[in-house]
Amino acid sequence: MSKTIVERDFWNDEQIIDEFSPEDKLFMMYLLTCPRGNAIGIFKLPIKLMAFEIGYSPEAIRTLVDRFMNKYKKISYNYENQEIAIHHSLKYTINSGGKPIEEMASRTLEGVDSLDLIMVVYKSMKSWWQLSKRDIDKKIMKLFEDEIEKRKSIYTYTNTYTNTYTNTYSPTDSCNDSEECDDFNNPQDETDIDTLPDSSTDTWKSQIINSWNKLDVNIPKMQSLNAGTDRYKMTKARINENGIDKVLDTIKSIDDSTFLKGYVNDFVITFDWFIRPNNFVKVMEGNYLDKSYTGQAVNSEQITYAEVARKKRFEKMLENKKELGEIND
Repeated sequence: MSKTIVERDFWNDEQIIDEFSPEDKLFMMYLLTCPRGNAIGIFKLPIKLMAFEIGYSPEAIRTLVDRFMNKYKKISYNYENQEIAIHHSLKYTINSGGKPIEEMASRTLEGVDSLDLIMVVYKSMKSWWQLSKRDIDKKIMKLFEDEIEKRKSIYTYTNTYTNTYTNTYSPTDSCNDSEECDDFNNPQDETDIDTLPDSSTDTWKSQIINSWNKLDVNIPKMQSLNAGTDRYKMTKARINENGIDKVLDTIKSIDDSTFLKGYVNDFVITFDWFIRPNNFVKVMEGNYLDKSYTGQAVNSEQITYAEVARKKRFEKMLENKKELGEIND
């Protein structure tokens, strides 16, 4: 049976002490110790599998992933490859050196699909490695640098060969997710985003970014919408499905949701969460808008979404205390 060693310094991390909720601590410890994990902190981990193993819904897992990516900056997640990177995992998981450790780290790096995730971990750990006095940390840093350089060389050669001799494939234009790519490969009509001239494309991108950045100050701002990224592809898919006006109206409706703006619990909407197909439909249909609930009343008065959330948290707390035997029925 394999085992994972996690340094006790994990519990001395200032961000974990000051900002993490109990849910956050559970999720972070799960990421560091889950069966598919490894010492370098980059591995395959599907959303549905996380949900099954922790006992949360897939939607709750996506919320946690989004929070750890955009609020805490602790992880990166590639939805296309279903691969996760824990930025500072190597602070806690490798506590000794030696040839077997170096070979293990090298093999693990070679098995990672996403170069972007390798680079993210390298950039996150670089200053820590440079300050470390341990020889193994310098060697791990060198392994990352060698792997990045090797992949960049291969990518440059492959991209040059492909574009020069075949002119049929470009890595930045590829897409394996049929749900998100149908509209790009099969334009529906003359107004499809892919058929618009560059000036029009620039216009719709600016409209999306400007509309998003006008939302409540509690919502993280958008900095970019670059071609070839998952964010760009999913935004185009939503526009192809619903039209630019509907997408802009849906963005504006976020300001009418106390929950989405982050004033109910730790969840705050981000653009990457919003633009995913299931989430977009829910926001567009008004599922999160502030409104009274007709199916349940407290003291003969209708209660708001925030009050429902608080009531559920209180009931959950009582349930936990009962299970621990702190209170009786």
